Amino acid sequence: VELFQAFESLHPHDERVPAWRSFVEAIEEHLSICRNSSAPANDYFLTLYRALPWSSLTNLKIYIDDSLENGFSEDLARLLYQACFVWNTAHLPVSPVLVKDRSEAQIEIMRVQFLGAQHSAGQTIYELEHNCLRKACIRLFCRSHTLDALSESEIANLSSLCRHEFGHALGLD
Repeated sequence: VELFQAFESLHPHDERVPAWRSFVEAIEEHLSICRNSSAPANDYFLTLYRALPWSSLTNLKIYIDDSLENGFSEDLARLLYQACFVWNTAHLPVSPVLVKDRSEAQIEIMRVQFLGAQHSAGQTIYELEHNCLRKACIRLFCRSHTLDALSESEIANLSSLCRHEFGHALGLD
């Protein structure tokens, strides 16, 4: 339900909201049943939850680049930070915490003006250390550093894209 509330607050007039609510409630109910049962751990959602690379952390340190070249203005950074909170639910208790130092972050979010991949607006790159995930870097296509230069649809798309890529950074395919 928290996942839906975060989504609804970002898109109050979106016609997909009722379908999204049903989807989220079904997943949360399924996870609740799985966590409280003695069923084998091969259940898809339960396995997915346990496989998250950050599952042992409650606070994930996030750095949002604010440079003119690869970053976001304060308003856009706030929008992206809010988008990350969609994943903070009872079943995925990750709480994004902003840090000012890039080297402290487990997840870094930066702006790019070209990704290279055809029809791609976002990309999550993983940094491994001894075959373990050390850091995830989310690269988001955005034509401007500032919120004022973007249309409403570009802002909504950027927020949605950040939520999607943040899910990849959490380890979801």
